[in-house]
Amino acid sequence: MTVDSSAQRYGDVLFSSARDGERERLGALARALDPISRDVLLGLGVARGRHCLDVGAGTGTLGRWLSRQVGARVTAVDRDTAFLRECSGELDVLRADITDPGFRPGRFDLVHARLVLTHVREREDLLPRMLSWLKPGGLLVLTDPVVLPATQLLHPHYRAAVTGHFRMMAEVIGSDLYFADRYAQVFAGLGLTEIGVHTHRPVVGVDRSFTEFVEGTLRQSRHFLLTHGMRPAAFEEALDHVRRPDTREQFFELRTAWGRMPLPSPRDPHTVHS
Repeated sequence: MTVDSSAQRYGDVLFSSARDGERERLGALARALDPISRDVLLGLGVARGRHCLDVGAGTGTLGRWLSRQVGARVTAVDRDTAFLRECSGELDVLRADITDPGFRPGRFDLVHARLVLTHVREREDLLPRMLSWLKPGGLLVLTDPVVLPATQLLHPHYRAAVTGHFRMMAEVIGSDLYFADRYAQVFAGLGLTEIGVHTHRPVVGVDRSFTEFVEGTLRQSRHFLLTHGMRPAAFEEALDHVRRPDTREQFFELRTAWGRMPLPSPRDPHTVHS
C-alpha cells in the first residue's frame, strides 16, 4: 500500500469500502456506538416530525433508527454510499462531499455527524457552514474520538500499535484526534445555545462489538506500523491481546457535543408597526 500524506483522505485507501472486512468493521462500530448515540438523541428530545440530516451515515443503521423515531425519511449523506444502497427504501441517500462549498442539502431540525469531523482536514471551515444546514431552533450533534494518554494503555505491544495507528491517522489523512475536546468552546463561539457534552469510554474486552472494531481498525494500520519500525511478531501479539477474553483495554474516549441554533429574537411588543 502506498500512501501520499499530501493527498489522501479518509476512505481513499485507508478505510475504503473496497477493502476486505470494511463492512464488518463499520458494522461492529455501529453495534457498539448506536446505543450511545440513540440515548443522547432521545435525551435531546428528537421526536416525530423532525427533519434530520445524518452526515457520514456509514452503514445507515443510526439513520434508519432516526427515520423510525421521527416518522419521516432521513437524509443520509456520505462520500461513499456503497453500504447505504440497501437502505434506499428507508433513507434519502445522498452521495456528496460535505466539504464542497456547493453542498447545500437544505435546512434541518437535526444535523448529526459521528466520527466525521475529526477526519476532515477542512473541519474549522466546515463547522460554521454546518450551521447553515440548521433551521432556527435546530440541533447540531457531533460525536468524535479523543486520544487517551499512552500511559492508560496497559499492554506494551498494544500500546505501540494504538499510538502508531493514531500517528498514521494524523499523518496520512490529517485527522485531529483532539479536536472534539474543543467542541463546547467552538459551539459557544458560533453562537449556539443549550450546549452540552457527553463522554463515553468503551472498553476492549467488555464490549464484543467494540473489540471487533478495534481489531479491524488496527489491521488496517499494519503496513504503516511495520514500515515505521514495529516488528511483525509484536503487531500480531497486539492483535492476540485484543482477542483475549480477559483483556481490558481502552482505545479512545468518545465525546458527543451538542448545541442549538437560536430562535430569532421576538419583536419588541411595544414597537408600533404601520
